[in-house]
Amino acid sequence: MLLGALLSLLLSAAPAPACDGAQLTPVHVVGVGDAAPLAADLEVAAQGLYEEVSTVTGADDCAPIRVDLTTDLKLARRVLPAWHVPPWAAGAAQADRRSILLTVHTDGHRHDRVQVLTHELAHLSIAQAAGGHPVPRWFNEGVARTIAGEHSVEDAEVLARAKIASRLFPLEGLESSFPAGDGDAAIAYAVSGRAISLLMQEHGRGAIADVLAGVRDGVPFDQALHAATSWRTFQLDAQVKRSVGTAAAWMTVFAQADLGMLLAGVLSAIAAVLVFRRRRRELSDMPDDVAPRPAFDVRIVRLPSVGLSRG
Repeated sequence: MLLGALLSLLLSAAPAPACDGAQLTPVHVVGVGDAAPLAADLEVAAQGLYEEVSTVTGADDCAPIRVDLTTDLKLARRVLPAWHVPPWAAGAAQADRRSILLTVHTDGHRHDRVQVLTHELAHLSIAQAAGGHPVPRWFNEGVARTIAGEHSVEDAEVLARAKIASRLFPLEGLESSFPAGDGDAAIAYAVSGRAISLLMQEHGRGAIADVLAGVRDGVPFDQALHAATSWRTFQLDAQVKRSVGTAAAWMTVFAQADLGMLLAGVLSAIAAVLVFRRRRRELSDMPDDVAPRPAFDVRIVRLPSVGLSRG
């Protein structure tokens, strides 16, 4: 454990070396506890990932990166320095230490470790490309989510449900932090991913590197975004809102509805039709001089006509 802490300090203190264009960033994966046997395979898969991510962000460094791999978040506190992340997290990154935490599973759900690693490497690459200057949380997470290919059908369902519930968070509200709750965080990630997807569709992959280059030169983020894309943050937010139409949202929710619930609804409808047909057939088979009697006596009382108004 002490050796791991010393290695982490050495990696974080190492200056960013100049790259010759073919040099790969060293990624060292350290397995904690039962995750140790998985570390070697992940380290092999990690080689070259940072360079792939950096083709989008424009980062050009080769500083070493340390990855701590644990079976779950409980063991993350045993890593030195200890990690403290939300219970729903699959990974985390600290750009100043060039350090990443990955978990094998969260709440019993196994992760795609390479995909999560790609997401976290993107955070390190964004920080380097921006020269250490801050960027909005929605931009940081949206770029990482898009590069890692996490903006999927699941995001579309999250956005659809958020649209119906009028809970599509504005980008301006996701500048510095995300909601802590799992459900609200899912909406924030989905909104951020959609924003970056729309930006790249309209202005190309190079727009991300252009924005970060402006930030690195000291330009305020919103001005850097406008210079690279002609959009301000509020205009991109409007694009996100327009991309999630109400009718399409309802169709998405119905399409993703639980199959068992749909089947139960269909069976209930069929049963109601059969009961109705049987009752109608019984009535049609009755003699003309016999009328169905109600199960209780009905007395009709005529009251004076009065005017009613809604209170």
